[in-house]
Amino acid sequence: MKYIAILKDSIREALDSRVLYVMFVLSALVILAVSSMSFKLLPAERTMKMFFFEGLGKPPLIPIAINARKIEKMADKDLNRTFDDNIRFRFEKVELLKGEADAPESEYALTAKEPNGVDLKGDNDQQSKAAMSVLRSIFQDAEDFGYLRIGAVELLEPSAENKTTARYRITLQGTGQMRRIWASEPSLAFGAVPLFPDHLIGPLGLQLFGFAKLILGMGSWAAVLIGVVITSFFFPNMLRKGTVDLLLVKPIYRWLLVLYKYIGGLTFIFLCTAFPVGGIWFVLGIRTGVWANGMLLLILSTTFFFAILYAISTFVGIATRSTVTAILLTIGFWFGAFGVGAAHREFDMVRIREEFSEKHNRPIDPKDRWGDGNLALTFRTLHAIAPRTEDLNLLNDLIVYTDFMTGNLADMNRFDTSKRNWWETLLVSGAWIAVFLGLSVVWFSFKDY
Repeated sequence: MKYIAILKDSIREALDSRVLYVMFVLSALVILAVSSMSFKLLPAERTMKMFFFEGLGKPPLIPIAINARKIEKMADKDLNRTFDDNIRFRFEKVELLKGEADAPESEYALTAKEPNGVDLKGDNDQQSKAAMSVLRSIFQDAEDFGYLRIGAVELLEPSAENKTTARYRITLQGTGQMRRIWASEPSLAFGAVPLFPDHLIGPLGLQLFGFAKLILGMGSWAAVLIGVVITSFFFPNMLRKGTVDLLLVKPIYRWLLVLYKYIGGLTFIFLCTAFPVGGIWFVLGIRTGVWANGMLLLILSTTFFFAILYAISTFVGIATRSTVTAILLTIGFWFGAFGVGAAHREFDMVRIREEFSEKHNRPIDPKDRWGDGNLALTFRTLHAIAPRTEDLNLLNDLIVYTDFMTGNLADMNRFDTSKRNWWETLLVSGAWIAVFLGLSVVWFSFKDY
């Protein structure tokens, strides 16, 4: 029972912080604001247009949302090369075939035209079949992700006004997933305050991800920073004369004292994360019908992220008994790890782009290649041994994105083509926790107080 009592005491120290309750109040205000958000589903025409390029400032938003994390596509200098099929055709109209009007699960017939298409006055059956195949490919990614099912694609008779423009009719059947890419208009105060101008409205899942990333991203950084400051007091306070003497006379192992104190600090960040993440997950699910259950994993991943920094803070706090030193060195370590991770990510993106260019017969002059140069190799080496804090941020980002876009975390690798080894990220970061927590235990166990 004495072990449970000390563990409770460590957790109570985290709960006694007034900052914790201030963060609860701020989180509650954010949750209330999010609960007033509305996402109005727009007519089917608006969604179908998002498969095509409509002109300057109106790119094909749905294909972009599906391919946004495929570095070799989205980072290409000439994005027209990536979406040339979507640019080739123009949306004309959409008709309801079956189901409720403007509902994501209904069946529609979409008409698209190809201004520079086949010469319809000649015998171009082969050419028109090829064009229909290309038109089908525009919707292929959406079908692969289960948003819709593609039906018949057919060439229509030329209009009396324009006998040279090819027009096609394609049948699309929406599924239960279609709602996630349906055009939606976001607003605050239960529809009273529109959030975006008309030209910025996009797929529902993409908008939900944007809001969640903004709110939870800023909130998690603030929580971790405040957590570093608050928990940096725990060990120096424990090692003050009188307090440490009282603890050491108790019949308990020193390594358990360190471990319980460490768990107390993790409790602080766990609670600071669980309340806002759980609250936002709940109200967004109620308001939109999109339950991004994977978003709850951010509670654990943020706690794990903080555990890396807290292991550093624990060791510095025990070794120096200085709260200020623990804060400064931990934050310095955090930004150092962030810098290494960010630099490695940029070099890795460049390397992937260069390999993609070479693979598609667009050779790059050796003097212009820097994705695999000496500097890139240096940061790759540092990244291999450093805690993967930036990778953890990317993992959180990908989890939320995938969850809002499909609701199935198994699709993560289909959205992201960076081929990162996330298990390696967790293992290397976990090793840093183990090493510094172990050093803390050894120092505290053999230090004469």
